[in-house]
Amino acid sequence: MAKILSIVTTPGTHSVSIDRMAEIYGEMIGEKEMVKKMKALIRAGPVRQKHCFLPDFLKETEKPLLYRSFSQLPTTAKRMEIYKELAYGIADNACRLALQRSQTDKEEITHLITFSCTGLYAPGLEFELYEGLGLNPFLKKFTVNYMGCHAAFHALRLAHLIIENSNQSKVLLVGLEICSLHLSNNKSDDNLLANYLFSDGCAACVLGAEGPIPGFETLDFQYTSFAESKGLMAWDIGNLGFEMKLDRKLPSLLKKNLNAVLENTFQQFQKDIGEIDEFAIHPGGKNILTAFEEALYLPSDKLYSSRETLAQYGNMSSVTVLFVLEGLLNNLDNSKIEPKNVYAAAFGPGISLESALIRLC
Repeated sequence: MAKILSIVTTPGTHSVSIDRMAEIYGEMIGEKEMVKKMKALIRAGPVRQKHCFLPDFLKETEKPLLYRSFSQLPTTAKRMEIYKELAYGIADNACRLALQRSQTDKEEITHLITFSCTGLYAPGLEFELYEGLGLNPFLKKFTVNYMGCHAAFHALRLAHLIIENSNQSKVLLVGLEICSLHLSNNKSDDNLLANYLFSDGCAACVLGAEGPIPGFETLDFQYTSFAESKGLMAWDIGNLGFEMKLDRKLPSLLKKNLNAVLENTFQQFQKDIGEIDEFAIHPGGKNILTAFEEALYLPSDKLYSSRETLAQYGNMSSVTVLFVLEGLLNNLDNSKIEPKNVYAAAFGPGISLESALIRLC
């Protein structure tokens, strides 16, 4: 097992009201009917504000980084140029705080893992952090790219295996998602939902074999793909940004199959649902959280950290589950803490479900 010695989360620097995003969507689409749809989504939806690393969405911005005009959108090449320009500064700050909070010297870090599905370049962020932080010259670097909302589970599993293999290892893990780079004027309902839900965030962790309490330790990971689901959730690279696809059949597929998938997952964990004390479900949207509640027969307050994260920050893609885990920690009464089993999960393209069994101790 591996202990998560610290979690640092950083939402996008600029807070933007959801009503302002509706205005921007109106400029992009230029059709009153689509703007009405967006406003109806806002009224019914849980997201209250968005956080963006780009200043472009603030009314007072005089020097936008990317969107000179919302009616004429930038190319994918330009969007990746801005990702590269912003990535190191944001990730470097999160990593330094994670090292500080875990009381870990940078020389102790043996492995570095970066993950993202909203931007990539080479030499990549892992190389820049290695140089900028002055990490161990024998450092082993890994990167998880383009794996969708469950990428953090791939990174955590890798860290878990590294530390299981050698308990002298210490892993620095950092994810960065700048979803606001990929706004689109596509008139589909998929794109309408994506523009509403997705936001920006960064998260960093330090993991090792030993560490302070309270904290989390990873126990096991499981992966399941749903039959006949390929294409229901997809993430394509287009000429004008990365394009999200969320098929309308997705909610019915989850309703039909999620219960059986979760039963199988808990069998693999050798745990009964009654042995789980807390839940950290990636808030991919209101319907995703409702599907988990129904499949696991949970009262709505059991997913309080997931719902609060969605309301405050939106869906920040892969880093969001680390915000949820941090929210669980922040709600603990440290004077009365007892060991607890935590089930964490997120969906990704395929459609696939990544699950983690974590102990809060």
